[in-house]
Amino acid sequence: MSDWDDIVSDYDCPVCGLSSVPISGTGNWMILGDAPDQTDITRGLAWQGRDGGVLRTELQRLDVDMYSCKLGNLWKHTPNGNEECLQASVQHILENLKGVDAVLLCGKDVVEYIT
Repeated sequence: MSDWDDIVSDYDCPVCGLSSVPISGTGNWMILGDAPDQTDITRGLAWQGRDGGVLRTELQRLDVDMYSCKLGNLWKHTPNGNEECLQASVQHILENLKGVDAVLLCGKDVVEYIT
């Protein structure tokens, strides 16, 4: 059984109850985007939509399997302007940084927030 077999497909935000996408996977790299798209939310896994396809292709050029990384987003669901939701998501990120050597920030919002 791989770490990807344990993905929860029905994960809700603890603040507002919206369907959310948790950080998934293991590895010493984390890839964070701004927010999940509808494909990500439907599948319960980050980076599954069009942007994920582009990211997968570019990482393969570097001989990196995207699924050997932790995957997530700054927002766990569609951004709703609720600061409590954002803070819950940031706390989720912080909890998942254990063992991570590098974080790839992909998107204007996550870069601005984190840096």
